[in-house]
Order: sequence, then C-alpha cells, then structure tokens
Amino acid sequence: MTTTLRYTLIGTATFIAFLVLFAPPTPISSALQRVPGILVGQPSGSLWYGAVDVDYHGSELGRLSWSYRPQDLLRLRIGFNYSLQESTHAFTGVGSVSAVGANATITGEMSATLLTDLLSRYDISISGTFDIPETIHLAAPHDGTPSATGKIRWSGGTVAYRLGTTSRRATLPQLTAYLETPATGPSATVYAQGDDTPLLLASVQRDGWVSIGVTVKFLELVGQPWSGSQPPQAVIMEVQEKLF
Repeated sequence: MTTTLRYTLIGTATFIAFLVLFAPPTPISSALQRVPGILVGQPSGSLWYGAVDVDYHGSELGRLSWSYRPQDLLRLRIGFNYSLQESTHAFTGVGSVSAVGANATITGEMSATLLTDLLSRYDISISGTFDIPETIHLAAPHDGTPSATGKIRWSGGTVAYRLGTTSRRATLPQLTAYLETPATGPSATVYAQGDDTPLLLASVQRDGWVSIGVTVKFLELVGQPWSGSQPPQAVIMEVQEKLF
C-alpha cells in the first residue's frame, strides 16, 4: 500500500468518524415531534450525546438527555441511556431499537403536581409523590401489541374532588399500581397497601384511548359508599381520556 493511499484511507475514515460522532440530533427531535401533543425545543449536542427541552400539551416535561450505548450493538440493537429532569420529577432509563421493535425501561419519581393539569379537567387534585419501586419495562414490537410491566407507587395523601356542586376531601393510604399486558393491551390495577381488593383498573387501547374503572371499594375509601349490592371489586364507574 502506497503512502498516499494509506493517508487517503486514514483521512476518509477520520472524516466518516467525525460525521458519525457529531451528527446533529435532528432524527431524535423529529421522532419526538411525531408523538401527538409533544413539542420540542432546539436540540443541543449530537445524535449520540445530546439534549432537548420537551413539552406535552403545553406542560413542561423537562430536559431530555441521551447518550449512546455502543455495547448494544453486540445484541444487534441501537441503544441509548436517557434521563428526563424537571423540578417536579426525575426519570432515567435505557431505550433501544432493533429490527423487531423498540424497548425501554423507566425508573424515577415525580411530584403529584405534575398531574395537576390532567386531573383538573375532572375537578380532582392530589398531593404526595409517585415513585417506581420496580423498574417499568416497555416494549413496542413492529408487528405485535405494545406491552408494559412493573409497579408505580403513590405515597398516599389528600385527594380533593367535586361531587355535583359540593367540594370534598379524603385522605388515602399508600397505593400501588401493578402494570401488566394481557391480550387486549397494557393495563394497570391499583391496590391499597395491605389490601388485595382492586380500587382502580386502567387499560390503554391501540387507538390511544385510556379507560379507568372505579370500583365499589374505591368509593368507600374516599367516603362515598355505594348503595348497590355489587361486591367491593365491581367496577361501577368508568372514564376515558385520549392519551395519544
């Protein structure tokens, strides 16, 4: 190999490495903006190590940062570590994409105030904090049903709500939501600490609608005992919200 050819190959390899390492983060911000309700700011850094500010329906989700995971190439995946930070919450995890789909994990905690805008539509407000005591695993296969497993725990606290024209308050114990994925799609069942009677049952449909069912036991817990004869685990009220 001649000296000229050697230097040409080295120069070409260096140029390609430079393009890869410092590729702009545009693909990531573009992918985020395809999610309904998501708005992103001007990204900084590169495709492999960068950050961007993220809003959802006008509410600040925080600063999303990411860093490339070269070890995932051994599993034929493109992977990233990520974190989402804001004054009310902090989440971290790993995300990856492969020929068969996408996967992600989530750990962290957040203040209940992050849900203020959403719950205010139903004249509800809550206090306390949420944390993830068991890592949440998310999977979105290209040709299958998305799945979610893990736990989300609420510390408990005061719940204020409106019933008709009357404002009411109740103090609830610690609650835990167990995430699972039956054939119909991702779902969650909420229980009070030390009790095996379901309080709330939630499910996510492929069309983006989230359904939340309220049981007889939950009404008793908030001081509104049900007058019917249904058992404590019976769902007697359901609300729906378009998530995406």
